[in-house]
Amino acid sequence: LLGSGAEGNTWLVQDVQTHAFWAIKLIKLPLPARFVQAIFREIKLQSELGEGHQNIITPEEVVLTSHYLG
Repeated sequence: LLGSGAEGNTWLVQDVQTHAFWAIKLIKLPLPARFVQAIFREIKLQSELGEGHQNIITPEEVVLTSHYLG
């Protein structure tokens, strides 16, 4: 566990094929309505600011399951 907040938990995971490390934020569903816009705004901002910034992770993929948004 890397961190925990109001939206969910962020985990450090390792790809079993490439051995690359990834940070994934898992947000439990259903989402409270007040979080939906904030989460998508955060994803958009991180994708715009993250590249080349040492303190911001650039989002690579958004995954939706029946229980989590990741």
